Amino acid sequence: MKVSRVAVISDIHANIHALEVFMKYLNARPEIELVLNLGDFLQLGPNPAEVFDLLVEDKRFINILGNNEIELIEPIDKNEDAERVKHILWTKEKIGQDRLEKLRNIPKSKMVNLYGKKVMMVHTVTEQYIDIKQLEKCEYVLMGHTHQQALGSYWKERRVMNPGSIGFTPKGIVNFAVIEIGGGLINFVFKNMNYDYRILHKELIGSDMPGREKIINYLIPPG
Repeated sequence: MKVSRVAVISDIHANIHALEVFMKYLNARPEIELVLNLGDFLQLGPNPAEVFDLLVEDKRFINILGNNEIELIEPIDKNEDAERVKHILWTKEKIGQDRLEKLRNIPKSKMVNLYGKKVMMVHTVTEQYIDIKQLEKCEYVLMGHTHQQALGSYWKERRVMNPGSIGFTPKGIVNFAVIEIGGGLINFVFKNMNYDYRILHKELIGSDMPGREKIINYLIPPG
């Protein structure tokens, strides 16, 4: 029985160091020809342009927007925290106008046919960003946002799988998932790897990124 495999990732948050660990895993496995990226790949990390270029230029990736990308292409909420506004503006400056325009062409949700299994890619359950008619045709929902690996909950009578977070998990942990499809069956396999968070720590300390102190305190263990 032939088994086809698809990787599912989410919540990179502009952390190129964590993403490179996933890319090393991916490039060593040519049988994985498709990667579904569930959004929040920009903001909260120091490498938004590098992450953007990798995801958009690599044809293996199907991308959707998360709330952190939507913030970059929609008007800033007038009630937004001042430091958060500075971070949004910093990220927009780092990626530049050309990338912002490309960002506008990435969908907020997407239905994908995976070797006969229809799945819906969403970032979170914000219905204004989800094509409900497409969702009704799907058996599974792939969802990010919470940074927690999970399978088995239901939304809109569809089973939900969350691959966890590639780049915004404390102590250098990289989370993602691989879907195995074959013989009419589907299997979800969660993966956990590590990256050297000391490299990220050094880069954040030397960065002018607004809000970096809070991010360091969350991602990097003391000592």
